Amino acid sequence: MKIYSVVRIIFAFFLMVLAFPYILQIETTLQAIFWTVWALFFFSIIGGNLAILLHVTPVPVMEQQMSENMEQRPYKRARQR
Repeated sequence: MKIYSVVRIIFAFFLMVLAFPYILQIETTLQAIFWTVWALFFFSIIGGNLAILLHVTPVPVMEQQMSENMEQRPYKRARQR
């Protein structure tokens, strides 16, 4: 479902808005490394979800909806020989 990807993108941008004032106050090398890794993680989250929205990658299995035919079919046992 595309709604999950949209929600994750919105949440990532919300976290970026909260973090932006602290990113502007970088003073030490350790802080620069932390915010660089944080920004890379942010862009990977945005990129992955945009890929799902643009149909570049398939939707994760947990987010796929089952068709009505699949839900109505009874499970059959495999024949054992």
